[in-house]
Amino acid sequence: MKNQAALSRQTAQEKFSARLRLPAVLDIRAATPLVAALLEAKGKDLVIDASAVTQIGAQCLQALHSAQRTWARDGVPLTIADPSAAFTETLDLAGIPIEKISE
Repeated sequence: MKNQAALSRQTAQEKFSARLRLPAVLDIRAATPLVAALLEAKGKDLVIDASAVTQIGAQCLQALHSAQRTWARDGVPLTIADPSAAFTETLDLAGIPIEKISE
């Protein structure tokens, strides 16, 4: 019974949270899969693992920024976990501080 209760809590937590691991290269080819993954996670607490990112194109940057605004509007947490130096530098160059994405 105790294991069943733990499983029920885990299932409930998974239902309301999501984790997305970004690929190393977020170019135009990665934009459609990224948007699809973000749409699938909409409404859930989202943790985006950006540790592997080495390159971000404008389309993926726009998708991430749009996701941040959507999650903020919906009052749902969106967190960037372990952002790589390239990820942080690209956001800085675009004028979007990492804190702005992780609000």
